[in-house]
Amino acid sequence: MSDRLKQYIQPETWLPCLFLLVLLNVLFFPVLWGQKTLIHSSGDAPSIMPYGAYEQNKAIRQNQRSNDDGAPAWFSEPGYALLNIDYCKLAIPPLWNPYNGFGAPILANMQSQPFNPLILFACLSPSPKSDDLFVLARLLLAGILTHFYLKRFVGSYGSIFGATAFMLTGYFLIFINMPEIGVSAWMPGLFLGLELLAETISFNRVVLSGFFTAMILLGGMPEVAFLELFTGGIYFLARVLVCKSDWKIRNRFFLAYALSCAIGLAFAAPQILPFLEYIRESSNTHVGTIGAGGAAGPGSVIHQNFPAHFLNYLTPLIYGPLGDAKVKPGFGYDGFNGSWGVLAFAFALAAPVKALTSHFQKDLDKSVSRVVPVIYFFIGTLFILLGKTFGMPVVSLLGTLPLFKLVVFWKYSEPIIGFAIASLAGIGFDFVATGKLGKRWLTLSFVLATGILTSVALFDKRFIWGDHAVHMVFNKSLTIAIAFILVGFAVSYLALSKPSLRLKSCRLLLLLLCAELSMSFLLPTFYWFHQLAGKTADPYRGAPYISFLQSHLTEQDRVMGFDFVLMPNWSSAFQIRDIRNLDAMYPARYLAFVRNFCTDKEPTELADLNLTTRFHGFERVVDPLFSDADPTTLNRLWLLSSVRYFLATRNHFVGQPPEIIREVLSRAGDRDTHLLRLDAFTIDGQTKHVLFQHPTDATTPPNEVDYVCTVSNDNPFLNFSVAIDPRVRDITDGDGMIFSIHALSDKTDDKVFTKNVEPKRNDADRHWVPESVNLSKYAGKQIKLVFKVDPGVKQNTSGDWGGWADLQFSATKTSPAQAALSNPPKLAYDAEVQIYENAERLPRASMFYNFALAKTDEEALEQLKSEKFNPKSTVVLAADGLESAVLPKPIPEENLQAQTISKDSPLAIKIAVDAKHDGVFMLNDQYYPGWKVYVDGKEQAILRADYLFRGVLLKEGHHEVVFKYEPLSFHLGACLCAFATFTLSAFAFFIGRRKFPKLGGKT
Repeated sequence: MSDRLKQYIQPETWLPCLFLLVLLNVLFFPVLWGQKTLIHSSGDAPSIMPYGAYEQNKAIRQNQRSNDDGAPAWFSEPGYALLNIDYCKLAIPPLWNPYNGFGAPILANMQSQPFNPLILFACLSPSPKSDDLFVLARLLLAGILTHFYLKRFVGSYGSIFGATAFMLTGYFLIFINMPEIGVSAWMPGLFLGLELLAETISFNRVVLSGFFTAMILLGGMPEVAFLELFTGGIYFLARVLVCKSDWKIRNRFFLAYALSCAIGLAFAAPQILPFLEYIRESSNTHVGTIGAGGAAGPGSVIHQNFPAHFLNYLTPLIYGPLGDAKVKPGFGYDGFNGSWGVLAFAFALAAPVKALTSHFQKDLDKSVSRVVPVIYFFIGTLFILLGKTFGMPVVSLLGTLPLFKLVVFWKYSEPIIGFAIASLAGIGFDFVATGKLGKRWLTLSFVLATGILTSVALFDKRFIWGDHAVHMVFNKSLTIAIAFILVGFAVSYLALSKPSLRLKSCRLLLLLLCAELSMSFLLPTFYWFHQLAGKTADPYRGAPYISFLQSHLTEQDRVMGFDFVLMPNWSSAFQIRDIRNLDAMYPARYLAFVRNFCTDKEPTELADLNLTTRFHGFERVVDPLFSDADPTTLNRLWLLSSVRYFLATRNHFVGQPPEIIREVLSRAGDRDTHLLRLDAFTIDGQTKHVLFQHPTDATTPPNEVDYVCTVSNDNPFLNFSVAIDPRVRDITDGDGMIFSIHALSDKTDDKVFTKNVEPKRNDADRHWVPESVNLSKYAGKQIKLVFKVDPGVKQNTSGDWGGWADLQFSATKTSPAQAALSNPPKLAYDAEVQIYENAERLPRASMFYNFALAKTDEEALEQLKSEKFNPKSTVVLAADGLESAVLPKPIPEENLQAQTISKDSPLAIKIAVDAKHDGVFMLNDQYYPGWKVYVDGKEQAILRADYLFRGVLLKEGHHEVVFKYEPLSFHLGACLCAFATFTLSAFAFFIGRRKFPKLGGKT
């Protein structure tokens, strides 16, 4: 048996790995061995249904357990099913997603991480169980790699202490389902590979370092990968400069590092090259400005309220559960994105204390001197990253540098910060386990930890809202944290005082760390404040309406969802085409195309729900119920996009709101939308626009709005209906609300209407309550009508979501019916959701015999929404590179001719075209580099049609048109990867067994 194999089967190598595995099984026992699941799409966020999976209990309301439930539920988790379709059903590389938007790259967006080896857990057979295994496998990988890295410097107890601290670091638990964890889980392996390479150059070590570089790049999040690879590069530079004294030797190490980077880039090239192409061809959410103060965008340089935020690192729930924190320590969700715990922090302080005092020792242990540079590196890393997070002068300028300003530092630096703390904690713990830390220096470390904790807590207590319960949580959390520090100090002191009890003390300290990390965040957040969904709530099973869509969408038409139904990108899991898409990157013209038909306002910020960063269906500008856009313009979007079905929980096609409501809202200006807004209630199957009003409490001015009008002799009756939103009318402590109208004229104030609506106690108030006010005594006069709402008799505003509907003047107490939309979508399915069929839509594949040329993108968009433009007969072509001689003669009076799609797969679409005349064939899928078109087997140029889609010129007659996705970027990357694999294999086979001589210098 070789020495290397013997090393790996030693108990000190595999027992820590077994400990980490057992620990995960204990902490996540209900998930791994019970019937609970961690995936967010089951019940934490909308997915198949507005409340999650179809089988989920929609009545459950609870605190969140993550700072971002939506991203995994709407992107990662449906993405596993999409990868399963490509890998297992179609046996093709996952290059293109044809189901969301009008098509978009998969591999090139990086977040889909299709080449991350761990993704196989999730995508081979998508289910809550497989997703859970994937999520927890990443934590286990992070812990095991941290153990092996720290073993280069410390003993088994120190390595397992640091591995536990990193595996359960707050960032991993807060964002446990997020794709970027797939990057950070490999980070300790990167440091391991770089440390091995910094010690000795060998073929195996160069390849190992390159392998971990590739895994970082394939992990899924470019910002995190960039930060971690950059930090790793600085680490290697520092290690070589410290350990090697001769510049010739140093240069060899730098060359070896460059070679390992080249290997890593070559292995990851099939993903990196398409990503670089996508950056050039996309709009993405991480190209922003340098923020300040409360800004939370890319490159943000200042984090508010240092004491409060730092306190969260030590006691993460001191302000309350996630989503219900009573203090927002800074931007970034509830103010914190990571935590370490007080014990890890205390032992992390012990490492630099020992490093500083070691300079005054004459006979310094070699193992200590070897680890001192590593301690200083991690201290420097923490100084820079925490300084950047909290806006330290000079350090903050890091966010202004190229590439760095694209990184959301306040979030994506947290894994590196957590790894630095865990590594320092492991080293500090090892000093205790081996007796190398003096008792007075141990005391100093724990006194510093306690002092920092108590000082920031006492300073920050003045920021807490004046709520007794909040103070109780704050004080209890602080007390428990201090108790852990004191117990940890006592056991550590005992270990240093009595060497015979040192092993038992170390084991106790390790268990104490596990108890603190689990009790301070994991157990309360996952099991007490939050109720995990059951595995029976499986979004991958779909719902009955999914089966309806699959059986009726035989012509490859698209759908559009409202009310959180079939959230993007869940349509892709069932191979249903949806015009919505949710990602960090989009093909460049996609969102501009959608926005063109919805709003004339230019987007002003990254997250303004103005179709700037995403299109998920609950943006008001695209919802017919609330959009200010002309309904005919919105209909143009549905028509051009081939939308056949609308998915919703209510009717969104009821026409425009009453003019009185629109006038009231325009006069009100910028009011708090929690108190006043245009809304819609659905009661007894009737959806109506309402003037939403929520009463204020006694300490604030009353919630009232006015409407100035002249009462007509012919229409003196003001008719309307009042109601309370059915979603909140059964709130336990609700006591109803009072609606009233005042008429102000000639300095008189007449209360012309008042009504107390209590749906909990009065069945009649659970319906629309029609009312009428006779204003004939004001006929011919201008009056001001004041609409006012007040809380019920107990002055309780809970659940007081009131609305005024059907507001209009009439000749009698009965109002005429509201004008309906012409040819609205028809109800085709009415069960767990409602599905409306849209009759006005273009086929996905069409032959046009008339065309218009657009010299610019702006001109193309203007033509597409112009009233003079007929999309059923004319296609708009981008004029770039088009020669008039090759264009067919237009036939304006000829309408489009639908064509048959005979094969429709992600990477190839075949259409049998029958052209009556020379013309333009258009497939309304995304125009994007890499797509090629073959007409009767011969490649032709793809034209950009209708701003966004693919077109090709065809002669009269029958043709076979085939679109194929053959991206040069992917094929070039695949060749580079194959070349690197072949070269390394050949080298290993022929000469790789020969060891490199150890190079001189201190190691």
